[in-house]
Amino acid sequence: MEDLNSAESRAFNMSHEEWRSLEEDIHEKFPARTWNLVQWRYCFKCTSLRPPRAHHCSICGFCVMRMDHHCPWVGNCVGINNHKYFINFLVHALIGCAIVSATMITEAFSVGFRKFDRNMHYSAGMMLSTALIFSLGGLLGLHTYLILTNQSTLEMG
Repeated sequence: MEDLNSAESRAFNMSHEEWRSLEEDIHEKFPARTWNLVQWRYCFKCTSLRPPRAHHCSICGFCVMRMDHHCPWVGNCVGINNHKYFINFLVHALIGCAIVSATMITEAFSVGFRKFDRNMHYSAGMMLSTALIFSLGGLLGLHTYLILTNQSTLEMG
């Protein structure tokens, strides 16, 4: 097996003619209609070829296919393999905040706002859950749009 450092130095020091011969080899293996779709890149951090639409996550330390972002709430990168779990997380968090907000508001109307305002924990919980409904709803709407258009937040711009 070839030493990884020498592969990296070869990629940096390759002449224009060598790159052109590599591109010609790739063009021979793929149909002409797919030439503009395939962009092979080299990840110097992983020291390997990186497939199209893959990005290196500096937190996880490896390349992720169709990487969207590194999510601290989920604890890993949101990419092609776990995007549905991230959407599932957003849906259930939104439902949970809606339930909390609805029960707090009905409690405030049934008990009365004057008694309800005396206990700051209830007021803070109601305001926080209502604010999270709007932020999680916006995030869920954005990611739904990205899934429908086959994009990621890194490719969106």
